[in-house]
Amino acid sequence: MAMIVDQRGSRLAGWSKRQRWALATFLMVAFLCSGLLAVPVVAFLDQTDDQGDAFGTATEAVDSYLLQLNAREEVGLRRGLAEDHRDDLMSQWRSVLADMRRTDPPPSRLTWEQFDTIREDRNEVEISVPVSGVWWDERGVSYHSEEHAWVFVVDREDGGWRVESVRPYAWCGGHVLVERCRPL
Repeated sequence: MAMIVDQRGSRLAGWSKRQRWALATFLMVAFLCSGLLAVPVVAFLDQTDDQGDAFGTATEAVDSYLLQLNAREEVGLRRGLAEDHRDDLMSQWRSVLADMRRTDPPPSRLTWEQFDTIREDRNEVEISVPVSGVWWDERGVSYHSEEHAWVFVVDREDGGWRVESVRPYAWCGGHVLVERCRPL
């Protein structure tokens, strides 16, 4: 072990002061960005880069919204929301998530499979998506709620597609019996 330390020490001893400072700086930046600051940096970048790239199709924008809700993670959500309605859509998304968390027990995940186009024109698409909740118990048995349609209006914006409005089916009293939702 002493031999390894001596070899490494002699390697660094041959480095110039400038090379050692460059290595130390690189290691500090790598350490800070790899874990300690990664989450706040990503959140900051998500907030400052509101525009981002719009989605290539309307169904991708809808799918992204549901995936973010399923993951219970809003980092990256803003990218798929129409700029003029972004704050309201974020509030609505948080409200739906809060209702899901009020369920006793909360769902393990959401499921959806098909995207049905209700109305389509050049710059706007209305899409219906049957969504259901899934609950897993400790024995590995699952329960699926009935599917209920959520309706999304998706607009063409910034060369792609972004969600303009969402009409989710009621969670408490809809997907889940009111008695299974804890009071606010």
